[in-house]
Amino acid sequence: MSPARQRLLVRHALARLALPAPPAARLAELRRQWQAGQDRKVRVVWPGAEARVWRGALYLCRRRRRWNPQWCVDWDGCGVLATPWGNYRYRLSREPDHGENGRGGRYP
Repeated sequence: MSPARQRLLVRHALARLALPAPPAARLAELRRQWQAGQDRKVRVVWPGAEARVWRGALYLCRRRRRWNPQWCVDWDGCGVLATPWGNYRYRLSREPDHGENGRGGRYP
């Protein structure tokens, strides 16, 4: 595929994924790194998105937020769990108590 068609394809894929398009220089850098060799770790970042290559396939994704090791939250186990990566709805429940042997009673 010609360089112009590659750029169009990447821009089209980004639009379909609702990701921001990279500046022309970042897109050129992505092509340069990708063509440099299979053994390289390719990662090109721009505001709001990033591109990675793994096993010859191009992955376009939102930029991941950095992990804050100080992040902590109190959660009641049944409501919405608010995290820096979004809100998640989980519900924790107890398993029935099956006793010491796992059969719900004692050994005879």
